[in-house]
Amino acid sequence: MRVPQTDRSKKRSYSFTSRVTLWFGLNLLIAGAIIATAAHAELKQFMLGEAVIDMNNRIEALTFTLQRPGSLERLIPQIENGWQARRGELAYLRVLNGKGAVIVASSEIKQQKLTPLFKIKNDTKKPVVRVLNGQSYLVFTTHIRTHDPTLKNATFQFATDLSQHQKLLNHYYKLFWIIFLVTGVFSVLWSWYLSRSAFVPLRSVIARIRKWQTALHDRLPSDHLPQELVELIQTFNAMLEKIEDAFDRLSRFSADIAHELKAPIMNITSSTEIQLSRPRTTEEYREALFSNLEEMRRIAEIVERLLFVAKAESPDQNLRIESVKVRDTVEKLVEFFQGLADEKRVQLKVEIEPTLQLFAERTLLERAISNLLSNAIKYSPQGGSVIVSGRQTRDNIVITVTDEGAGIPPEDLPFVFDRFYRGKGVLKNGPVTGHGLGLTIVKSIMNLHKGRATIVSQPDNGTSATLEFSLEIQRKFGSGASVAENTANFSPYT
Repeated sequence: MRVPQTDRSKKRSYSFTSRVTLWFGLNLLIAGAIIATAAHAELKQFMLGEAVIDMNNRIEALTFTLQRPGSLERLIPQIENGWQARRGELAYLRVLNGKGAVIVASSEIKQQKLTPLFKIKNDTKKPVVRVLNGQSYLVFTTHIRTHDPTLKNATFQFATDLSQHQKLLNHYYKLFWIIFLVTGVFSVLWSWYLSRSAFVPLRSVIARIRKWQTALHDRLPSDHLPQELVELIQTFNAMLEKIEDAFDRLSRFSADIAHELKAPIMNITSSTEIQLSRPRTTEEYREALFSNLEEMRRIAEIVERLLFVAKAESPDQNLRIESVKVRDTVEKLVEFFQGLADEKRVQLKVEIEPTLQLFAERTLLERAISNLLSNAIKYSPQGGSVIVSGRQTRDNIVITVTDEGAGIPPEDLPFVFDRFYRGKGVLKNGPVTGHGLGLTIVKSIMNLHKGRATIVSQPDNGTSATLEFSLEIQRKFGSGASVAENTANFSPYT
């Protein structure tokens, strides 16, 4: 049976405070174990070295004493009873003649308690530590040159009791662990307190997010917070901006749909109700259907244009960049609009150098220029002219569409790129049709190309609409390994 995601997440959920405290405690335990082991080994080595030095000093003193004949007899009582080393450890000695027979030995050795310490041969090079019945001894076997004939080829076997040495070592070892455990518990508790204090700003941020999670226009302040939280809040605020932008675009799209579709839907509804109010002839029904069809086409066109604007305003919209010859593109569009221009007896002119080119998405560029051409022809007087010019300046590639129409009133000029705006001024050439989305689409297309669309107009002096493509952005678009037509994808937001 599959465990729900929420159950699994609960089982794995641990607070940062618990994790920091746990890791700190583990690190402290590991560090303490390493320090305790190293200190114990170092102290043990030091005390063993001291015991070796004491044994060497005693051997030197014994060597000096045995240089006189008969000195061994004087030392027998001391040897049999053992003697104390510097730190209270008892030292024992056994002397063997050249045949291996015991000449003299400490009482402990005579009682066969320490004899097994000397059974291992070839140990005359350096002192060694051996354990017998759970007790450690420092054992050393050597030869001492003396003038006493009874000690010729004699072997001297030394054993130092390290019990005091071991007791002191164990005492320090236990004392260290007691101190370590006490300080460790205190340190873990202190780290838990510091961890909770350190995460107070984070809990404050969480509380702010809970408080403001329904207010997209608010932003979290980042004053007096740790640098890590400042970066988190900046990222969160940037996400809020994207969400707010997407929400605003969705709201605008919904409002635009409701605003623009209301009239045609009401027209269709009214026309249908009138036709159904009484019996009609076939021809009358046919005319009503044609009228409804026109309204439906208008609705479809409005929806299509709104969808285009919404898509163009999306931050993740990518452009399919290619090299475009400006004059060839404009001449193709002029040929397409020639019929509409002929109806109004408007002359279309192209003033663009054949070598002028730019990097853009061809279909979007054609749509922008088409919208400007359509507006210019629509608002041009009978017998007027529309000029499409193009040039490269120091910073931009500029395409301008100029007409000789009545112009745009100054009070309307700041709003011409707003969606559905048709102007409050009275145009001299009479009412015109349209949805008020043409220039909005042009602006969206230029924003995608990181360019700019501007309009300059004065009443009775015509209108000039300009598309400006930044040369810096053009170089970025054209810097790909292959900028052949219909290849590289460029994001205008990277």
